[in-house]
Amino acid sequence: MQTVRHAHAWLDTHTPDAIILDLMLPDGEGSVILQRIRQQGIATKVTITTASTDPERLEKVRALQPDALLKKPLDFAELLRTL
Repeated sequence: MQTVRHAHAWLDTHTPDAIILDLMLPDGEGSVILQRIRQQGIATKVTITTASTDPERLEKVRALQPDALLKKPLDFAELLRTL
């Protein structure tokens, strides 16, 4: 999925084991998907990826308790360890 809208629609009918979310998507913040997953108590591992260095933005994401928050460029071995 490439947009927040598509992710919401997909989550309406699927419960994945793990999700890799980019923080900045074309139609919004990937963190809203993480927020939905946490609020609904969905047992899904969520890894957030980002190139952002904005401390406020990153602190808001950490408050949502992703299973991992990885900086870009990604180290794929590290990414695989989060799943």
